[in-house]
Amino acid sequence: MNIFFDMRDAFRFWRVWATLAKFDIIKKYKRSLLGPWWITLSTLVLILSISLIYSVLLKVDISAYIINLSLNLIIWFLIRDSIIESCNSLIEARSFILNEKFNIIILSLRVIIRNFIIFLHNILIYIIIIFYFSLDVNYFHLLISIFSLIFALVFLLPICISLSLICTRFRDIQMIINNIMQFLFFISPILFSKQILLKFEWIILVNPIALLLLTISEPVNLGITHFLYYQILFFYFLIISLMFFLIYRKFNSKITYWL
Repeated sequence: MNIFFDMRDAFRFWRVWATLAKFDIIKKYKRSLLGPWWITLSTLVLILSISLIYSVLLKVDISAYIINLSLNLIIWFLIRDSIIESCNSLIEARSFILNEKFNIIILSLRVIIRNFIIFLHNILIYIIIIFYFSLDVNYFHLLISIFSLIFALVFLLPICISLSLICTRFRDIQMIINNIMQFLFFISPILFSKQILLKFEWIILVNPIALLLLTISEPVNLGITHFLYYQILFFYFLIISLMFFLIYRKFNSKITYWL
């Protein structure tokens, strides 16, 4: 039952992980003129560069391509960075854990919220793009996309906590995760539309990252909601949550020995 009490306490002390996430960003961009806006500027340059090249290579309309790419790429950065940075979240907070009894779930929430703050900076790019190309956004579908985004953050939490524990014990796992995320990037509908994979739809259905991207982007961009995707994601979430429960129960008490 400790896991449920730890989860409860972690959310009760939301000011702790929110403050830690905020100061992580401030510390990283200290003495910088633009601060975290450098990430937004870099993302904008990347989106424009890819759009100009791939819209020609794939022979698609650049307005539709850049709208789809911008949102999916921004969401991808949120998911990828939260997962990869979680691998080191306990190792980087070694002084906290060794010097006092510290709820490690707070550290995973810190990583997710830190990347969510960056996401909020980057999403301004998408907002500017849809206004520039006069995309007609339905508010009902926008609410569905926001709900899907919140679900994605909840979906990430057990993954991030589990990886933080496993990677503290087995340091090589982080390298494996980096390669897996790189592979998932190329088989997810980010650089290309979902229609290209229609003959191989199972690739999307077995890829939870692709499903998270589509449940967020398709409602607001295309006005489409696939309830099958939510059902599959919920099934994946149950499996991940069960694995998280087992990993947390087995490894949580041993963290101080591994640090």
